[in-house]
Amino acid sequence: MVLNTLGSGTCSFPDSVIGKNGYIVIFHRNVIQTWSGLITFSSTTNYNFTTAASQAYGSNQREIAPGVWAFYSGDLMPQDEFVDILDQGVVDNDISNFSSGYVVSDLNGDGFVDIVDQSIVDNNIFDFIGSEHP
Repeated sequence: MVLNTLGSGTCSFPDSVIGKNGYIVIFHRNVIQTWSGLITFSSTTNYNFTTAASQAYGSNQREIAPGVWAFYSGDLMPQDEFVDILDQGVVDNDISNFSSGYVVSDLNGDGFVDIVDQSIVDNNIFDFIGSEHP
């Protein structure tokens, strides 16, 4: 499944999982692995992570605007399910190299690696942000 820019997506599942409970897991190049809340699969399952913190397992999201929730970013290389000093080094190096474009260390998606991206990593390290899952 690919999420659209509004944070929702549609999944089609085989008959063998219809009516069963489970989770959707999101992997992305610069966010922590994020699991959905427990869901019951249907032939077409719609799921929107952005409507509430509880849409993610353990309410492991951040409110970025009133009523809009997003994944925590900053888990870069290696993607070890935590935002830590290893990730900070990637951002630091890319700031020093004036990196731009579609690069893993551009955490806010503005096309530039700068102090804004560094503050995201710093805050998430300070808050001990990591993946939560069953």
